[in-house]
Amino acid sequence: MGRQFVLKPILADFAASVKSGINRTEVEGGLARYRKDQIGIVSAVNVTWRGNEGEYEYLRAFYRAATLNGSESFDIFLQITCTATTLYKGVYFIPGSFRLLGKSNKVYSVGAQLAVNLEMS
Repeated sequence: MGRQFVLKPILADFAASVKSGINRTEVEGGLARYRKDQIGIVSAVNVTWRGNEGEYEYLRAFYRAATLNGSESFDIFLQITCTATTLYKGVYFIPGSFRLLGKSNKVYSVGAQLAVNLEMS
């Protein structure tokens, strides 16, 4: 079971490329056919966090721990496919995506890309 990530991304700085797993096949002289191609399709989710120095240090430490030996999964609350915030399990950081986006006064902006299986909520 993965660890729980406690900070929530900023909703204004949140984007997801959601994959449906549905393939469409054109049929000559008829309607197209649709079928589910895969189970457990992973979607890429871009997230941004803003926080103070302590929250920034937490983000860095969590990222290091999750990627130290390859990549370990974790659980995180995200708002992807509906208006409610949902706990997603088995989430991974996409390697090389963790970035300090900027610092203004004592507020740090951090971005990362997550691999999320939308069926694992």
